[in-house]
Amino acid sequence: MGVHYLWSILAPIGRQVQLSHLVGKTLAVDLSGWVCQALNCHRMSFSMHKPHLRNLLIRIQHIYHLGINLVFVVDGEATKMKWHTMDVRAKADGFTDVFGRSNGRRSRLQYYVTECCQMLDLLGIPYLKSRGEAEAFCALLNSVGMVHGVLTDDTDALLYGALTVYKSVATSGSKVSSNSVMCYEMSDIEKEFGLSRDSLVGLALLLGCDYLPEGVHGIGRETVAKLIQEKRGVNLLERFAQWKSSKFDSAELEPIESFVYKKALPVLNFPNADVIEEFKVVKDIVPSEPNVMHWKQPDFYALQHFICSQLSWEKEYVNKKILVLMTQWVIRQHLHSKHITDIQPLRILKHRVSGGVHLSEVEWTSLSGVVDGNFCTIEMQSQFKEAFPTLYAEFMYEQEEKAARKKTSKKKKGTTEIQKEVLCAEHKQEKAIKKTSKRKKDTTGIQFDIKEASPTADNEQETTIKKTSKKKGIVLSEASPIMCAEHGQEMVTKKTSKKKKDTTEVKEASPTSYTGNGQENVIKKTSKKKKDTAGIQSEISPTLCAESQQEKKTSKMKKAGTLGGKRSPLKDKNQKTLDVSTERVQSLSQQRCSFSSYSGSDSEDEFLPLFERIHLHQTESTPHDCIQYTSVKTSSLEDPIVIED
Repeated sequence: MGVHYLWSILAPIGRQVQLSHLVGKTLAVDLSGWVCQALNCHRMSFSMHKPHLRNLLIRIQHIYHLGINLVFVVDGEATKMKWHTMDVRAKADGFTDVFGRSNGRRSRLQYYVTECCQMLDLLGIPYLKSRGEAEAFCALLNSVGMVHGVLTDDTDALLYGALTVYKSVATSGSKVSSNSVMCYEMSDIEKEFGLSRDSLVGLALLLGCDYLPEGVHGIGRETVAKLIQEKRGVNLLERFAQWKSSKFDSAELEPIESFVYKKALPVLNFPNADVIEEFKVVKDIVPSEPNVMHWKQPDFYALQHFICSQLSWEKEYVNKKILVLMTQWVIRQHLHSKHITDIQPLRILKHRVSGGVHLSEVEWTSLSGVVDGNFCTIEMQSQFKEAFPTLYAEFMYEQEEKAARKKTSKKKKGTTEIQKEVLCAEHKQEKAIKKTSKRKKDTTGIQFDIKEASPTADNEQETTIKKTSKKKGIVLSEASPIMCAEHGQEMVTKKTSKKKKDTTEVKEASPTSYTGNGQENVIKKTSKKKKDTAGIQSEISPTLCAESQQEKKTSKMKKAGTLGGKRSPLKDKNQKTLDVSTERVQSLSQQRCSFSSYSGSDSEDEFLPLFERIHLHQTESTPHDCIQYTSVKTSSLEDPIVIED
């Protein structure tokens, strides 16, 4: 509808505007345009009953909920120039009389418009009736400032003098574009294209419109766009009038204008004065009473009955749709007159955000009992805050207190969690210490496994060595036989050092007692203790025992002068005797290392191995040239062996 291709030409200056940005504004609407959109939508017309009423109610509810006011305008009688266009549209829709003519009466369309007007009366929304085209009356209201814009898809509103036009309204869907419109400002058109209202009318003569459907043959959108650039700032209606002048020289025309001139001049009655008059002459009268434009209180019960009967909706669903409009009317009343209404808000339940719009969920009550019990609606936050500042302040105070309590509880919870973590860490540490102590205790109690130290030893030797190790207090490691032997040697060394220290203390206590037999007894006692230590050491490691005996033998022989290059005078004389004694000592040492049986007695003396221990000692009565070998008799040997020079 409107001027052909004009929307595509003006597309560069169109800007998308959210409906929520139009809060508090009043827009004029061509009611016939909304009815035609609903009827021409085959999906709506075949799937639902009376789509024009449903479409009107849903759009009104959505737009009023956003805080926008509407003023509807109804078409009057159409001009004869539009009859042809109306006949074409009626035939396409099947709305013609028996003669196939519409007669400009819009009889079929008027029926739907009348039903819509009945519902508008029950809603309390104002509507005006035009003497001619509804678009012309809407543009007039906008031009005089009674409304902020015209909500339409028809470009004729710009030609009728509208200053702001909002196009392509949509009220459903979840996307942002579903709640937006395209805005076209006349000031932007003049600034961007250099087109005035008269120039737009001139474009309608070239491209065609509802009153001149064909326009000028051979001139389309691209040609008009080039003409606009070539004649920027030129009033096209005045330029077309000059073409008719006898003094006009077509040779001076620029290429695009010359092309348009040649195409348009042969057209009959170009430029058409009737079309120009239709757009420029005002037929309607601006209403003098401002109350006509105000929204009145909806009639709840009458509206409920009308919608239920016309749309066949359930009562609960109808109430849900109507109550939203009722609460919006209450908010508007409080914004302007602070009038006390039957429906009053109780409190704000919570805030919401939908499509970038801040909303509030409000609980209401009906003083007159229009609705049983309380009900809730979703309102624009900015509007409700302005209309009921006290309730809004109370809600915000409650939210701040709730946030403070939540923050405090969160801090306490955090402190409790930290304490739990500390206690848990301490508990784990104590558990680890107990576990370590237990492991140490277990390690201390582990006995040496003889099978690992000597796999070839028999069970009797294993039992005896374990029992001896336990009684002597030697800690044996289960992990390594080598470590066990080393540890045993360390224990023996410590014990020997302690016994040597005891001997030294005795010696220091009585230095004069070491003469004669007293010295001999002390030496014997010390030698016996050393042999006891060597016996214990031999029980742990036979190899260490043999090495120790060999070292002792070598040391004694050095003292006797048999080794180290200094021979005793008695060596040659007593060579045989020394050789025999040496062989005897080696034989006894081997017997000691290989002997593995022990007596069954538990006394400390019986822990000694059952073989001879040879002691070499020198007394004051013994000559230096004679060495006496004395044998100690044990329970396992019958006679001592005495080797004398």
